Amino acid sequence: MKQAALIILYMTITFSVVAQTDYGIASFSTPIGWQSVQQAASLELQPKRSNGNICRITISASIRMSINTADAYLQYRSGNNSEGYKYSESRKAITRSEANGIVNFFSYGTGISGDSKVWSYFYSFTNGQQSFFVHLVTDDNSCVGTFNSFLSSLQVEEASTGAKAKRRKAAPAAPAAPAPMM
Repeated sequence: MKQAALIILYMTITFSVVAQTDYGIASFSTPIGWQSVQQAASLELQPKRSNGNICRITISASIRMSINTADAYLQYRSGNNSEGYKYSESRKAITRSEANGIVNFFSYGTGISGDSKVWSYFYSFTNGQQSFFVHLVTDDNSCVGTFNSFLSSLQVEEASTGAKAKRRKAAPAAPAAPAPMM
């Protein structure tokens, strides 16, 4: 009886880890213990239980636009920076990567949320026809690890060619773990 309960528990955990959420051209796993909240033009992920720290992942709705140059990324990031986070405008501060036809840009900055100093990590993903962004705002190093797990689950739909589109793993587009905030 105990073995059956353990097997059921294991299967429940396994399926909750691999369950993917589709949102526009993005597909991802919500971190265990987190909830998603639909906003006007985005989906916000945050821990169900707050320990007083700030840890929020925002995924924008997909738009019909290809963000495949640093200039387009800078313009896109600027247009989606409603909270006024400070980023370097230097092209050297932007990381670009490409794999399987998916182009990704990444940069990070700082800001204030409430009374806390926070780090802001801004990613854009494009399949050549549509794009979306993923934005992490946090004041907690442990949140960065959860965010990296989220990024490893992220998949981006290939550009539509009339046939059924496939999803491509976006993990190679996440160049490295964001730097600790210390």
